[in-house]
Amino acid sequence: MLGRRNCQAFLTGTFTLSKINPVFQGGLVPEVPEKLKAAGCPVPAAGQCPIIPLFLSAEELQPLVPWPTRTFNPDDGKFQGKVNERVEELLKLLGKYLELPTVAALTEWVFDHTILAPKIRDKVIAYIKSELARKNL
Repeated sequence: MLGRRNCQAFLTGTFTLSKINPVFQGGLVPEVPEKLKAAGCPVPAAGQCPIIPLFLSAEELQPLVPWPTRTFNPDDGKFQGKVNERVEELLKLLGKYLELPTVAALTEWVFDHTILAPKIRDKVIAYIKSELARKNL
């Protein structure tokens, strides 16, 4: 539904040309339907008009469905595992970037997987939780 609403907004307010463009030579200058204007749908800038006119069901305001809240749980073990995997991959790339010798690389791997990765994962999860709470999601 969000895609439909976004498409409708794009076609009415963004996908536009100047009213004097040769495309509109036949005198047909599409306008944004009044009911969409009244509902707050984007309108073209002054001197512009939509390239593709909306009619029939396309000119009906596409409703926005309620945003899902409280549906994502960052404490889910599967999600935390995926975050941990990503952190470990990033740390591995950091080790390659730093071009550590073999012994140092092994020490780094143990440190990364037992100490650093879990701490970073926990920070990332805490940040996600705080943002979900801040946005009331």
